[in-house]
Amino acid sequence: MLARALATGLAVCLSLAAAPKQTVAVVTTQLVNFAPGGAIRITGSLGELNVEGWDRPEVQIQFTRTLYRDDAPAARDRAKKDLEAVKLTTDSSAAGRLVIATVYPKRSFPGSLVSKCEIELDYRILVPRNSKLEIEHGMGDITIYDIAGDIQAHIRSGDIVAQLPADGVYNIDAKTGLGTVYTDFGGKWRAPFLLGHRFAGTSAGPARQISFRAGVGGISIVKMSGVAAASTPTP
Repeated sequence: MLARALATGLAVCLSLAAAPKQTVAVVTTQLVNFAPGGAIRITGSLGELNVEGWDRPEVQIQFTRTLYRDDAPAARDRAKKDLEAVKLTTDSSAAGRLVIATVYPKRSFPGSLVSKCEIELDYRILVPRNSKLEIEHGMGDITIYDIAGDIQAHIRSGDIVAQLPADGVYNIDAKTGLGTVYTDFGGKWRAPFLLGHRFAGTSAGPARQISFRAGVGGISIVKMSGVAAASTPTP
């Protein structure tokens, strides 16, 4: 995979991380009833996004926000308030559709590069296994595991790693602007580029649609190995 060293603003992020500080974290968990087979849209996310399939008719979202501050009580209290201002909303008003959105305070984040680099966001989302996914992600990585429905994922900067059921039938269209594409599934290089790759694999008959786009970063689409995922993974 292409490291995100080419991402805009990396030098600023590295300088912010130079001085060791203590962790301040805010963790929230939401549970939303959601029937299998519906569409789940994830938008506005940054950082590490992990989506896993399970057998329950509900979606569980664990959202962790982290900052690093010194031990001064005032600094840590302020950091906690800043983290709590980054919220996750869910909207299931449309039948068979759930929208999960990250909402940032308007004053600076994510418009400020410093704010983008300081805060760390981590999502662990468990969804019905045959859900359809639509993901719009900023900087960070996306990991998708054991999803049997159609998947669309766009990432601005970072890697997409998808582990899909080995016995599934897929139409795959994966493209990077600057990075590589790797897959265990059959197909062909439709239009390799100087800096990026494009891969297409088309199957006859009914097939799940997999569409991945990465601006700067790599894409891996691999077959799940070992035993199948547990029916109710431990959150």
